[in-house]
Amino acid sequence: MVVGLALLLSACNGNDIKVLASQYWALEKLGDEQASSFETRRPISFRIFPDRQMIMGSAGCNQLGAKYTLDKKVLTFQSPVTTKMSCPAMDVEERFIQMLLQVDGYILEESHLTLLSQGKKVAQFTGTPVPAGEKTK
Repeated sequence: MVVGLALLLSACNGNDIKVLASQYWALEKLGDEQASSFETRRPISFRIFPDRQMIMGSAGCNQLGAKYTLDKKVLTFQSPVTTKMSCPAMDVEERFIQMLLQVDGYILEESHLTLLSQGKKVAQFTGTPVPAGEKTK
């Protein structure tokens, strides 16, 4: 599956990208639903690799990867690509990707990332630090 998406960030600065890149971001809530209620093969999560301008992660069933560019307050992803496995919770994966298409801002508070669409919270993530010595490139 190839999907184009853009995240417009409400307040991006150099420090935010450092914090964003230093964490594994695991989905806690999609809309009003707890991610723990989803019967996905893997947790929905992602990691940002600024040196390669890539994000990589899991959409729940399929692996997700995309190039991104960051320009002032705008972060865009070019042609995200997923693997093409079929899983019982494909609807959750589709909802996650559709949510990403609607994001126009974010709130970053320590190890918590909230994605916004028109000022409304559409997804919440909890960060786990990338272990020291693990490749960040």
